Amino acid sequence: MRSDRRPKIGDILVVNDGHVGMIRSIKLDSRGYASNVYVAWQTEPSWCYSPKHGYDGVNIHNLRHVYRIFRNGQEIK
Repeated sequence: MRSDRRPKIGDILVVNDGHVGMIRSIKLDSRGYASNVYVAWQTEPSWCYSPKHGYDGVNIHNLRHVYRIFRNGQEIK
């Protein structure tokens, strides 16, 4: 069984272009889905990251070839 890939505060996010950061806050939409995921970057922000809107949580969840999520020292597949 796969772990839940929905982003959570404190997860480490690795973007396929080599940028690394930690999820610092999440804004939920009216249905409770992560609509805006904001990252505290260890490196420079990824070119596709918007400081105003962050990332869409659905993209982080679904685009496994772009976003890698680490939680409690384990990669969430």
